[in-house]
Amino acid sequence: MAQLQLAKSLQFYKNLFSTCETVLSLFVMSRSLGSPVELPSILPQLSNMMRKKITQNDFLKMVSLWPECYNMKSNSRGELTISLPTRNVLGALVNKSRRCLLYTSDAADDGESV
Repeated sequence: MAQLQLAKSLQFYKNLFSTCETVLSLFVMSRSLGSPVELPSILPQLSNMMRKKITQNDFLKMVSLWPECYNMKSNSRGELTISLPTRNVLGALVNKSRRCLLYTSDAADDGESV
C-alpha cells in the first residue's frame, strides 16, 4: 500500500516537472530578455494544465526531489523566481530532451537499468 502511494506521488511530481518545463519554455520564448519567472505568476497556469490546484509547496517538493532541475532565487520582493538552468548548447543539440536526461540520470543514480 505504501509503495503504491509512493509510486503515485512520484508520478505526480514527474507530471508536474513536465508541465513546468512546458510553461517555463513558453515564458522563455515569449520574453526576449530571458528574465526569471516569479513562481506565483505561473502557479495558475500549472494548476490549469495539471487540472489540480498546484501550490508553492508542491513545486518546492518537486525541486527537493530533483534539485538541479531549476535555478531558484529570491527577488527584491522576497518572491521565488525560477529560470531554466544554463545548459551546454552542443549537449542540448545532441540529447533528445532535458526531461529524458533527468529521468535517466535519476534512474542510473538509483541503480536501475535504463
